[in-house]
Amino acid sequence: MHNRKGRLRMAAILALTLGVLALVVRWSPRQKGFAGPTDCISAYYEACQVGDVTRYESCFADPLRSETRRDSGDMNHLISLLQHKAVKNWVVVAESETDKPVSTVQIDEVREDGIARVRFRLEFLHSSWLIVGVDPVQRRQPSVPYGTDVRNVPDASGPRDEPPEEEEGPEP
Repeated sequence: MHNRKGRLRMAAILALTLGVLALVVRWSPRQKGFAGPTDCISAYYEACQVGDVTRYESCFADPLRSETRRDSGDMNHLISLLQHKAVKNWVVVAESETDKPVSTVQIDEVREDGIARVRFRLEFLHSSWLIVGVDPVQRRQPSVPYGTDVRNVPDASGPRDEPPEEEEGPEP
């Protein structure tokens, strides 16, 4: 009889412990979405590179997300659009202060046909930074076309000074 009460007490303690643990896990603060504007922009470009439609759409706030779905048609068409948007490289040129719920990030996209400056407008919505607008692209030609062999690029730095030759003196 005494052994049975011990088992029941142990089972009750175990059940209570598991219940408290489940509540803590359920209500613990979780970071969902993008912690900063550049995190969102990075996810956007990575999704374009690999054709990940779900990740791509997760970067946008509505109504931009809905417009993207409507304009793209079927899934295969959207995947081909994403891969077409893929860039060779991208660089953050300017970012506004992120301590406000609105941010602007200017990106230079390096493509085979030139460089494009894109301005993203982002907002902090529902515990995540999301793209709410993309301003028109400004294109310019790079000083050296993409894919040029570096051996064929004239040296822009000018003539280099040779290091001075060491003077020969008496040996110690």
